[in-house]
Amino acid sequence: MIDEKAGQVSFGRAFKDYFRGYVEFLGRTTRAGFWWVQLLMFFVWLALFGWLMVTIISVFMQNGASSKWTHLIAPIVVMVIVALGLFLPNLALSVRRYRDVGLRGRGAAVLLGVNYLLSAAVNLGQSTQTFHQIEALRDMNTTVSTTAPSGFGWVTTLISLAFGIFFFVVTVLPSDTMLTSSDNAFIKFFIRSKSDDESSDGQSGTSTQAFDSEEEDETLIQNHADAEANEEEDDDHDHD
Repeated sequence: MIDEKAGQVSFGRAFKDYFRGYVEFLGRTTRAGFWWVQLLMFFVWLALFGWLMVTIISVFMQNGASSKWTHLIAPIVVMVIVALGLFLPNLALSVRRYRDVGLRGRGAAVLLGVNYLLSAAVNLGQSTQTFHQIEALRDMNTTVSTTAPSGFGWVTTLISLAFGIFFFVVTVLPSDTMLTSSDNAFIKFFIRSKSDDESSDGQSGTSTQAFDSEEEDETLIQNHADAEANEEEDDDHDHD
């Protein structure tokens, strides 16, 4: 399980944990562990988009020859493969970051699910509107113009934007910032309580103390055995 600690995550550790926790939704990822990976992803996508733009420019410089448009297939296919391949590790990384800040895994799952549904609704509405405009233009209806989104479209867009801002803010918060002392069941469904963290810390401390106690007992037994062996050797020397 990925269990990063604040102040102990370097770029190499963040990169290693990212791929080691490919589908690991438990554990915790610190702020440094999350943003080191985001920096790496930025350069990866910058390189891919640069490749795509260079290809597009080269096609236009050759007067858009139809045979040259096939050159766009390679960068587009690579971008799709990278996006699909990194979807799960990016999702797992985000969930671990939310858990580290104080959200529960189930709370993060509900919020992410609602956000994805809203984003899908917004994209579906925009796609439907664009499709109708294209159909109207195909029918030579020159009176068609771009219409503003409906009331529902505005609401879903604003809520989706609010979710995006919320998740961004969560990723920049230090570890355990959102822990709550509330006993409200609804709040505790989404956010970890301080009492839970204290009890888990106490259990880990107790187990550590028990382990140390066992080591001390073993050391005492070994010392006692060594002392007895030394006494027997001294007795043998005295008899000689």
